[in-house]
Amino acid sequence: MTVTGFDKGPTDAVIKAENLKSPPTYTSSDNYLSSRSTTSQFVDWSIPDVVDGTEYTSPNFSTVVQQVVTNQNGITHLSLIISTGDDDLELWNHDDNQSSKYPKLNLSYFIPGNPVQYVVVVDDTTLPIGASFTTDNLEVAVFTAEGQIDCDNNFGVVICPIINVTCVELSAVTCFGFTDGSATAIPSGGNGGYTYLWDNAETTSTAISLSAGLHTVTVTDSMGCTSECSVTIDEPANVVSCTV
Repeated sequence: MTVTGFDKGPTDAVIKAENLKSPPTYTSSDNYLSSRSTTSQFVDWSIPDVVDGTEYTSPNFSTVVQQVVTNQNGITHLSLIISTGDDDLELWNHDDNQSSKYPKLNLSYFIPGNPVQYVVVVDDTTLPIGASFTTDNLEVAVFTAEGQIDCDNNFGVVICPIINVTCVELSAVTCFGFTDGSATAIPSGGNGGYTYLWDNAETTSTAISLSAGLHTVTVTDSMGCTSECSVTIDEPANVVSCTV
């Protein structure tokens, strides 16, 4: 929009927009705002005196545009409204039609520059029971042009078959307070390729340095699915001897 003259000098204006997806065209018989739906969002603009050949840029009114886009689920075109209260904003030609001297008021609506980047995060708490990611749960989408599609990451998810694990005590500790008890974990099911982690940090199917008490082992298969089982290691009584 180019304003080539203003009859009252500086004035305070308000920038709004029609709250419509496809605003109708103004005509001589339909040029009033009272019956038109407008945005509640607005931007104030103090328009200065218009000087020959000078361009004046409005404040960023992206919040106004965004409200229409959000309310209407997109727009085909936009009808902007500049209101000056009791003042009249008049367009007129001056300086003998010398275009180089026309003062201009530029309406400024800034959109993000290219590229625009978003991070898509899949909430792992929404996965099916027993499922786990085989990839990370992040996708970085970069857009460099309007209408571009960029979210083509296939997130890897595996539904874990049940791993059955049986824990068996092999031997109790030999003396009270020792840590030489042993137990073994016997898994079945799952995807095979099992690894083991006992609560004393041993990493074989059979643990041989267990203290007395309850111990737990975590079994993980080749796809990262896990299962646990526990076993109790016994110990002899604490024998106290004395000589009389």
